[in-house]
Amino acid sequence: MVLFGLTADMGFPFYLIVLGITIIFPVIPGLLGTMIGTQIYRILKSSSARIARLKAAAAILVLFAFMIFMFCKFPDIAAGNFGDVISTSTFTLYADQYIHRLLNGDYLLIGLYFGGVFLIGVILLYGLIKIFRNWYSNDAIQGSKSQPVDWNKQTTEQHSPVSALLERERTRYFSLPVYLTNTACGLLFAAVFVLLVVLMSDKITPYIYQLAEYFQVPFADYDVLFIYAFSILTTISCTTYVSISIEGKQIEILKSLPIAAKCLFRVKLLHHLSISVPTIFVLNTIMALYLQWPFPKVMLGYAFPLLCSVLIGMIGYILNLVFPNFEWENVTHIIKQSLPAILTALIGVVVTCGTAYLLLRFFPNALFMGSWIACAANLLFILVMAIWINNEGKHLYQGF
Repeated sequence: MVLFGLTADMGFPFYLIVLGITIIFPVIPGLLGTMIGTQIYRILKSSSARIARLKAAAAILVLFAFMIFMFCKFPDIAAGNFGDVISTSTFTLYADQYIHRLLNGDYLLIGLYFGGVFLIGVILLYGLIKIFRNWYSNDAIQGSKSQPVDWNKQTTEQHSPVSALLERERTRYFSLPVYLTNTACGLLFAAVFVLLVVLMSDKITPYIYQLAEYFQVPFADYDVLFIYAFSILTTISCTTYVSISIEGKQIEILKSLPIAAKCLFRVKLLHHLSISVPTIFVLNTIMALYLQWPFPKVMLGYAFPLLCSVLIGMIGYILNLVFPNFEWENVTHIIKQSLPAILTALIGVVVTCGTAYLLLRFFPNALFMGSWIACAANLLFILVMAIWINNEGKHLYQGF
């Protein structure tokens, strides 16, 4: 601005105005950023279980919104179609005129600018003072408050070991955003897939039909490909591959309790199924009603993804039993970078995508019946792994 003033031969009032704008301009963004940052810091540092669950829910909603935007808008952006955007030419024109008049000594605009900044700054400063006052006064009150507990009036609810451990798993799961988002992304992808099938079928159906025509699938079995795509997405989600390692140094406390290894296995698998089964049931029902599947295909739409989800849950649990890691410092490491996480993802892709490819490649004319045979094979593998865990899992668990 100084170089501009020297080049344009501006007078002393110009430099005075520039100095005032330079000093006062950061007031509003500085105070506003401090207020927002203070609230975000307070939320992130809060130890409340409710706040932790709200953070996890917010992370899921942001991820879901990004997936919707990615699938809906990225193809149009790649094609050069940016949609209905607001033209900035009019805004730029008015902004240039305002800045030009402001720097050239329009006293009315100068007064409006400084007055507006002062008024907004005072309001933001008052709000910031109130935030800090409430913050520290609440901390002081909570720190000095000690309520005596009348144990005679306390009622305790009795739980079985399985229900108590399952409640513990759910509380931890929904209190760790990194745990929730990384193990629920497959179900989010499946939800986006069903949403696109229902609301924007022109973006998904052509790809399904093209794949069916490539493998020469009969038109009556085109719907089976929707089931395959849905199953592949749902099996990306798995919580069992980290369910043992996430205990960390508390594993010794857990082992000291009178809880059998098979009880722990049941809890870890039930937690995985309590998340995947309702989601699969709801999404498959919506897709089946929209595509008007006959009853046998509706049953296949439930059985195939559910059995794949149970299978990948068993595989993840076995891998975590064989390759546990209790010495982690950051939970992100075992969720994203551990050997069970990598192997579970690879095996899940091989199992679901490999099964779909083999059926499409060698049995395109008997795809429906072949899918039921694949379900029976998955059920057999599940039973074999359950027997193995029941016999060998106890020894691995006691050897931690």
